[in-house]
Amino acid sequence: MIVTSGAVAFGKQRLRHEILLSQSVRQALHSGQNQLKEMSVPVLEARACAAAGQSGLMALYETMFTQYSTCTAQILVTNLDFHDEQKRRNLNSTLHELLRMNIVPIINTNDAVVPPPVPNSDLQGGNVGTA
Repeated sequence: MIVTSGAVAFGKQRLRHEILLSQSVRQALHSGQNQLKEMSVPVLEARACAAAGQSGLMALYETMFTQYSTCTAQILVTNLDFHDEQKRRNLNSTLHELLRMNIVPIINTNDAVVPPPVPNSDLQGGNVGTA
């Protein structure tokens, strides 16, 4: 199994590209010219970035493992999934079944639903993206 991260970064890159593309089209249509002014991208919220980036992150893993004829499965978790006994049993059962079938579980925090991270808490040994 793989425990991964990166959905927020994937999504941030994707959303910034989409916003810049959208702005450039709007500005070109509005100004009637091909010359564009300096464009700025708004600050993007981490949970929205995670939601936009999770599919891209999984597509990357899927592409990589498909080259080796290996199937993957996505598991998104929050702290509550580990603290609630029934959820923990369900998660454990799912992981065991996937591994039994030789499917690689790709585990990631469900960043789209957890509270936003505290800036730089990961650098201080804190828990980032926990519920």
